[in-house]
Amino acid sequence: MRAMGLLVAILPSDGVSNAADPISSTATPVDLQVLQSRLQSATAMVLPTVVQLRVGESQGSGVVVSASGLVLTAAHVVKAPGQEAKISLADGTELLGQTLGLDEQADTGMIQINDAREFAFAPLGDSTSLERGQWCLAIGFPQGQTSDGRATVRLGRVLFTSRTIIGTDCTLIGGDSGGPLINLNGEVIGIHSRIGARLTTNLHVPSRVFQNEWRRLEAGEVVGPRRNTSNSDEKAEHPLIGVTGMPDRVPCTIASVLPNSPAARAGLQAGDVVQKVDGSRVADFRRLAWMLHEMQPGQRVMIELLRDGKQHTIALKLGATMNRLPGGAPPKRGDKPPPSEPAH
Repeated sequence: MRAMGLLVAILPSDGVSNAADPISSTATPVDLQVLQSRLQSATAMVLPTVVQLRVGESQGSGVVVSASGLVLTAAHVVKAPGQEAKISLADGTELLGQTLGLDEQADTGMIQINDAREFAFAPLGDSTSLERGQWCLAIGFPQGQTSDGRATVRLGRVLFTSRTIIGTDCTLIGGDSGGPLINLNGEVIGIHSRIGARLTTNLHVPSRVFQNEWRRLEAGEVVGPRRNTSNSDEKAEHPLIGVTGMPDRVPCTIASVLPNSPAARAGLQAGDVVQKVDGSRVADFRRLAWMLHEMQPGQRVMIELLRDGKQHTIALKLGATMNRLPGGAPPKRGDKPPPSEPAH
């Protein structure tokens, strides 16, 4: 996989699912070689079809699903029909397109690339036949364009399914929205929508939902009610550091740092133990996420951490994302924050 220049991250499920462990204790080297071959084949098929999107200030991912340049993405990336969209293809080519229809409630959206060429495209799979524990791959552009221009691939499992949503442990980050969730046959079974209540529960719109709305979305219709967020607790942008970690693990240990993120620019590293943010003690990753919900994109914070037994203080400027941060839903009026110290 490394020769393909891909980042494949396997994160533990943290007990979210009752699905069987996909790698059993009896797995043989031959089994693993077959799995690796299928992973490589699926990613090689779909990577050329994954695109980066920008609609106004909104940034996300998408996947081309027709030779004529029809792109599936999330409604919160499309925002409204008839808008100019900037599309970056997998080979770096930049083209213009137009947003088509969307369904904000389902978080489905379409974009048409305005170019006469024939495009590589990914086939749609049957999202109704998914089973818990099934392997899947999430592809997208977390934090925008990668240094080598290639999309990031994350391996995971299906944790649960319903008529309108697929939950997986393929971790999603801001910028992934609208990218494809694929099976090991290289078929699109879902589109990335949002981060769930746990770091390892990430939500995707099933491909069948798109198929059910296909004609209306392609015709540029707004399907279903528009959301009224004028008095909502939701913000257009959410503060972002750019790290991952397990929500309830004590102490608050950084599992990974996303490339080109505020954390990477500030010098944070995997394995760092975050102890305080702006003087407030941090017990675990969930507490860190809660504290960030109270902050604003662009705000400067001081992070005190432990690295290799030594204390460090790092200044960091928060970035912005259209997705919620992992670690739980944002605080609502009257909610009490999680404790800043572990309970005894």
